[in-house]
Amino acid sequence: MKLKVSALLCVLLFSAVTCLVSVEFACCDSTSTDWWTSFHHDSANSGCSTSTVPMTNQILWKYTTGGYVSSSPAVVDGVVYVGSYDNNVYAMNADDGSLVWSATLGGFVYSSPAIGDNYVYVGAGDNRVYAMEKATGALAWAYTTGGYVDSSPVIDNGMVYVGSYDDNLYALSADIGLFVWSYTTGGSVMSSPAVVDDIVYVGSADGKVYALNADDGSLVWSYTTGGSVYYSPAVVDDVVYVGSRDGKLYALNANDGSMLWSYTTGDYVDSSPAVANGVVYVGAYDGNLYALNADDGSIVWSYTTGNSVTSSPAVANGIVYVGSGDSNVYAINAASGSLVWSYTTDGGVYSSPAIANGVVYVGSTDDNVYAFGLPSGTTYTVTFVESGLETDTNWWVTFNGVTQSSSSDSISFSVISGDYSYSINVPTGYNSTSVLSGTLTVADTNITENIEFVIEEEIPEFESIVLLSVGLIAMSTLAVIFRNKMGKHSSR
Repeated sequence: MKLKVSALLCVLLFSAVTCLVSVEFACCDSTSTDWWTSFHHDSANSGCSTSTVPMTNQILWKYTTGGYVSSSPAVVDGVVYVGSYDNNVYAMNADDGSLVWSATLGGFVYSSPAIGDNYVYVGAGDNRVYAMEKATGALAWAYTTGGYVDSSPVIDNGMVYVGSYDDNLYALSADIGLFVWSYTTGGSVMSSPAVVDDIVYVGSADGKVYALNADDGSLVWSYTTGGSVYYSPAVVDDVVYVGSRDGKLYALNANDGSMLWSYTTGDYVDSSPAVANGVVYVGAYDGNLYALNADDGSIVWSYTTGNSVTSSPAVANGIVYVGSGDSNVYAINAASGSLVWSYTTDGGVYSSPAIANGVVYVGSTDDNVYAFGLPSGTTYTVTFVESGLETDTNWWVTFNGVTQSSSSDSISFSVISGDYSYSINVPTGYNSTSVLSGTLTVADTNITENIEFVIEEEIPEFESIVLLSVGLIAMSTLAVIFRNKMGKHSSR
């Protein structure tokens, strides 16, 4: 039982750039600013950031391109980079969405940009890998493969690694695009490679996962799944996590490719897993987002959306963000699998979210790039602090239409000045005499509201026995009276 009896609603003023939540949840090495430099955050494809995150589905800005945005954004030094089916790569100001530059390529851009020191690298539907000046978008070099380049490049140690529909994985010099080596698989390479400790990991439509020497492309090992591997591996703590069209997510030993475990979903796993705090998060074509124990593959929770989940989840600060073919962007509690918020776009969301500086960026097939967060300026933290609930009891707060659940003592939202509705869920087995719903006016003064959760009173065992005994005696007395009356009417 927690010691405090009442819950306090406090609103604290602070200056911030965005709507942020800060909880004890770290999944990767912290940096002063954790930029999202390439597909799924980093060269390991971890899908995990130490950034603060928005607890609101409020749109900070959106930018309309001329085609579907299935490419996943990269965010570096205050600029968002993303591709579109209109053959363009866009660079936008991360704070307000204003256009910095755009570059027209020779084909659609499904590939997600990777950002280096000087160049932006991306693949296109004209079979080429492009390098563009980061500041202006001017072409630096282009390399022609034998097929579409849907794979997203990864940069490591002066090299660019990327797959092609011509069945090859390529290694190119990052500075001038010089061919260094290629490795031929048995099918198209749509998968985006991961590079960890001088090993390149990638999937192929031939159903295999490959581990290749980053220097010369020689085969280290391969593992055969039961279906095509279109999406990308994540490599964390010497384990390769990767999905297959056989409906399974695999955990493979990164050193020798031996299978550690597999988990069977309800359909294709056309999503790249994210790994954070011992949990693997991945989407599937059956419409579910899965959270699995990273050690043994056991199910932690699953969340069902309204359509296929081919977007790859992004994790930061206790929240999982993912898109769905049902047109929604979802924010899910990473520990419990409960919905924090969702936002409905006008098209399927196959782009994978990127998180940086407290803002979530994602594309949609409605041609837009969305940024979720709050504008710069003075914001306020609204914190609901519960007491009276037993440890690990989930409770819910709906604030301005956004529902967040937690088993901890507090739930926080950050907002600008205004009027906001709220309601507090009373967990089963508890009650409260406090006001649990209403409207809060957030201004320049703190707001305090006391809320009390108490366990519903149970009838003591002794009292239950007494009441039962009294009830039995009463029933027996009524039975005797009934028999006497019946006897009088029936004797003739």
